[in-house]
Amino acid sequence: MHEFFEHREMLLAFNLTASIEDGSISAFNAVFVLIIFVCLVSIFYYLLNICIDIRVSNLDTNMSKLHHTIYITCPIGCLTLIAQKTLLMLQNPAGFDPANQIFQILFILRFACVFPGQLCLSVFVIERSCATWFLADYETKSRSWIAFSIGSAIIFASLFMAWTLALTSDPIFHVAAIFALNIASCCGNLATFCVNKKAYEKCQRGSYSLAERFQISENIQFYFFFNRFAISIAFFALLCPILMFLHGRNFSQFSKNVIISLFELAVSCYTILTPYIVYKYNATWQAEFQKVLQKVIFFKKRVEVTNFSQELSKNSMGKSLRDTFGKEMNIGIGQQSETYFRQLTNTWDHV
Repeated sequence: MHEFFEHREMLLAFNLTASIEDGSISAFNAVFVLIIFVCLVSIFYYLLNICIDIRVSNLDTNMSKLHHTIYITCPIGCLTLIAQKTLLMLQNPAGFDPANQIFQILFILRFACVFPGQLCLSVFVIERSCATWFLADYETKSRSWIAFSIGSAIIFASLFMAWTLALTSDPIFHVAAIFALNIASCCGNLATFCVNKKAYEKCQRGSYSLAERFQISENIQFYFFFNRFAISIAFFALLCPILMFLHGRNFSQFSKNVIISLFELAVSCYTILTPYIVYKYNATWQAEFQKVLQKVIFFKKRVEVTNFSQELSKNSMGKSLRDTFGKEMNIGIGQQSETYFRQLTNTWDHV
């Protein structure tokens, strides 16, 4: 591969020579410092999330295993990008010369860590499809081979895409693959929802066990989470492939340097936004995070003992709950046990 890169311009790589010639290197160095800062924040955020996940033992389901398989690429990619930008600011050939073997390794490693985040929607939908297929005992049987198979597939696919990206001068096929897989993921999510919705309707006639009903409910709730997640990351999920595509067009070297800098900044922000959205809807993680936050900033909510019962009563009057389809059910704490056991009795009457 060394000889292949020796006399060609590298796709999605910063052109240091052109930047020095047009006098823009100082401005770009400032951008590089910003990118490094965002990468450091992303790494710190990763360590925080992992620590909390370990504290709450949120590492045992197939979904969590796949999440962490993808998430581990974020700090690795950030460290690689920090190394590239540092070498580039030092004007070391390993940071800008396509013929340099260290440059080639860093390039492939960086993009092998970029693509998992771009393809994460398909990973989650495939896992939920497996949960729908093995409805009867998906939660009771670990089936770690599902997470291993899907995780291995996404890693090998990312390595392949990074390798082929290094060998091409036009990323059109890579961009098309990202868009196609993301669109297919949205369609797959809708199809899974329809299957589980029909199963949920059968639940009302008592044709499923309690374990199956729980799994059906989980699958339906994932549909709504997926929609919120996809909408939340849509900007970066669209921006990054578009910038990849634009860099392969016939623009000036200055414009291409601007595009690749924006791409790297967008990817760095993406490594923070995506896990933030995932953990935002994780109630267990959020509760533990609040505990950690209180310890870090030495802040504790104090409620007077004499007002405790009043505060509890006030908060329990209109506790907001949601059903399987995300609709609010406003019932008091005192009614929840009665409602639950009444529904459970009705369930057993139909079995």
